[in-house]
Amino acid sequence: MDRRKWAVVTAALCVAVAAVAYAAGVKNTAAAVLRAQRFELVDSQGKVRAILGALPDGGPGLALLDGGGKTRAGLVLLADGRPMLALFDSGEKPRAHLGLLPDGRPGLMLFDSAEKARAVLCALPDGSPGLSLLDSEGELRAHLGVLPDGAPELALYDSGEKVRAGLALLADGRPGLALYDREGKVLWKAP
Repeated sequence: MDRRKWAVVTAALCVAVAAVAYAAGVKNTAAAVLRAQRFELVDSQGKVRAILGALPDGGPGLALLDGGGKTRAGLVLLADGRPMLALFDSGEKPRAHLGLLPDGRPGLMLFDSAEKARAVLCALPDGSPGLSLLDSEGELRAHLGVLPDGAPELALYDSGEKVRAGLALLADGRPGLALYDREGKVLWKAP
């Protein structure tokens, strides 16, 4: 929506709220409150385009709907108080979640069309960034991160989520490579 249309919608909403407050006998009072369990924003054709309401667990939620009435974005507070923004495709399948992990770290999760997580970007417990790539079964297959000392690392995992190869920059700036067997024993490394 362009800025001009947004201004018209905002002005219309303010007038409507003022009219409701005036009709209820509340004039020029800053303490006026409009309360409801659910608000719906409709377009000029009467189609619901946004819903603000209480979720079944009591938390607040905002859903943004496309012209066909399908949810395309949602903002909620989870039961434990953590915020989450979800983006949905045209079939209302989740494709991305941005939120806080239970320990308060930020995270972004990307989903495939089968609603399986395929990539996770988050701050690791030590504060360093990490990107994990998952296969179609949700198993970790690759991880790219930055170690606490600032050195980059790449780890490759087998189908059992065991590290099979690792590449990193060593403290002295030289590259290091290690290959592991299924039990985690080093097969080869350099330097």
